[in-house]
This record gives sequence, structure tokens and C-alpha cells, in this order.
Amino acid sequence: MAQRRAEYICILLAALLFYAFCTDFISLFMLLSVLFLPVLSVVLTCLSGLSLEAAIENPDTTQAEVGDELRVYVRVKNPARLGGARVRMNLLINYELEGKVHTEKMRFVTERSEQMTACLVSARHCGQITCRIEKLKLYDYLWLFALPGKASHDRCSFTIMPRLPEIDPVAVPTLKEDFESSIYAQMRPGRDYSEVYEIRSYREGDPISSIHHKLSAKREELVVREGSFPVGSRLMLLPILPDWSASIEDCEEVLTAAFSVSSFLTESGQSHVIAWLCEDEPSGLMQTTVSDEASFYEAAACVMAGGRDPHPQSMDVRIGRVQRLLCFARERTDAEHILYAVRPDKVSVTVVFTGESEENSPEIPGMEIIPAAGRELKEVLSSLVI
Repeated sequence: MAQRRAEYICILLAALLFYAFCTDFISLFMLLSVLFLPVLSVVLTCLSGLSLEAAIENPDTTQAEVGDELRVYVRVKNPARLGGARVRMNLLINYELEGKVHTEKMRFVTERSEQMTACLVSARHCGQITCRIEKLKLYDYLWLFALPGKASHDRCSFTIMPRLPEIDPVAVPTLKEDFESSIYAQMRPGRDYSEVYEIRSYREGDPISSIHHKLSAKREELVVREGSFPVGSRLMLLPILPDWSASIEDCEEVLTAAFSVSSFLTESGQSHVIAWLCEDEPSGLMQTTVSDEASFYEAAACVMAGGRDPHPQSMDVRIGRVQRLLCFARERTDAEHILYAVRPDKVSVTVVFTGESEENSPEIPGMEIIPAAGRELKEVLSSLVI
């Protein structure tokens, strides 16, 4: 726009010089035309686009993998009769886990009614990507003046998953009946009669205590109440992201290891808990149960949305009622405070250090330490005994 203004000033000076040396009707007409042309351009711009509005459309899918290209769609509405408004819009793209903000400049000419314009966003690393319109300006037809436009404050977010290697652990975890759990299997009965699995007719061998006397009297046949099978959700996966001094690649290594194990457990039908650090929680941890594919992706999104702000060394972290803990960290300093707070006599703990070498493997009494540096992550994860 500065170049256009400089060109207009040169044209105006030329018109003034022409009028100064040749005072006739033609020179006056040219001078007045040059003077009033920007005014006419601004007036037409107001008529064509002053009521223009732009808003980000909700994407069809908010899930992607590292390396994918995302499309952010912006819907532009122009109720004015005239079209052709020149629009320049800044789309703010926040790579939250990476800690970087990028501004994508978009320039287009509006149509008379409604249109969609798209911006390509590269998913270079895993994490949350949030997009919103930061600035919207209308330019006159000569690109000399800018007028503010109406932009919605809505935003759209994408969850970028790391590419997960396939793993094949030696010991596949099995479901065990846990009478303290409030999660029940959907496809099999159990012995917890506080939650009814089904009501059915009596079969030979059913315990007498399971007979439902009221329904039996009402139906005039023996009816038993079958209990539910409480699924133990005491297996916890705890990825600990490094602080902001580490690179995004370090975070990806930790998340890839944790999500690979969680994905395998989900496909195997093993319910488990994913936890992440949270300073606002009294226990220092946020937790969510993963039992199917939908809850897995929801938990992964929550872990990455938690970011790298919490500092484990300054937090009082309590893991709660857990029998088995799988911890994933980059370095010993990231996880040391939490690991020493865990009582190995009550909890079975395995720690995968993605950044530790074989020579500098940390020793923490009562805990299994698995350094992954210098080895393929698929090989490391496949050697886990869960």
C-alpha cells in the first residue's frame, strides 16, 4: 500500500505541475479527476464491502497426523449490492505445544453474496493447532486507504497426532475383576451384584443367592439376577513432557511412546487411565479413562492441550489408587520428583526414558528403568511387559 500511495503522490504532483504551466480546461479536469478519484474509490468501497463479515468455519475433521496438510476455511458474507471489495486478512496460527505463532496473510477480492476461501496449514509437529482471524481490513479500489472489517472471534482447533509405530509386547495385559472399580464390562457378566448385568431365567448350577424372589413370584418362574464384571482401571500411563528448554522433537518422542502403548491397549480391549500434569488439580494430575478409540483420541488431545507449563519439581503429585504405572519422560530430572513419591511396594513402576543412553541409565530403587536412546522406539516398546 505504501508503494501505491507513493505512485499516487507522483501522479498528483504531475497533475499540479501540468495545471501550473498549462491553465486550461483539460489540465483543470485532470487535476480534479486525480483529486476526487480516491474519494470515489473510498465511497464505492464502503458501498461494496463495509457490511462484509468473515468467520472461520468449523472443520469437517479436527484429527490429523504429523505431515498432513490442513485446510482452514473462512466464510465471507457480503450483503452489499456491489462486489469486488479488496480484502486483506491475517490468520493467526498458534502451534501450542511448539510454542510458536505464525501469521498467514490472505488477500482476495469478494463476490457479491457469499464465498469460501481456504488457507493451507502444515502440521509439522504433534500438538494442538489453533487458528483465528486476527485482523480484517478492506482496501479501496486504488489500494490507498484501509477500512476495518468485521471479523468473528471464533476459532478452530486441530489435534495433530504423532505417527505411532506398531508394537507387539511380550505379555498382553488381561482384564481382572476389580470390585473397587466403577467401570463395568459390556460383553461379560461378573460377580458384582451392586450393578445388574442382566435378568434371565434360572439355569442349573446358578447360586441360590442370585435368585430374584420378587420377579420370580411375579413371573411364576425362577429368575436370577446376574452381576456385572467390574473392570480394573488401575493401569496408568503418565507421559511427562519436558519444559520449554527442550525441543518439540523431545516432546514428540515422549508422546509417541505413551500414545503407542495406549493405542495398543485400546485395540486389545484393556481399559486404562492416561494422566497428565496439571497445577490446578489438588492431586497434581488430571486423569481420564481410555476404553475405546474415541476416548483414546479424546485423552490424547487433553494431554497435548495440557502443554508444557507445569513444573514437576514444584508440585505435590499423587497418583492415587494405581496398581501399575507406566511413566514416559525425556530425562531423569523431568520425572524424578514424581517417581520418588511413588511407593514401589504398593505400585509396580516402569519408566521409559526416551532421552537416556545405556551408559547413563538412572537407577531408582524398586523401579524398572528402560532407556530408549540409540534404539528404535518400536523395539523398545515391544519389549515392555505390561
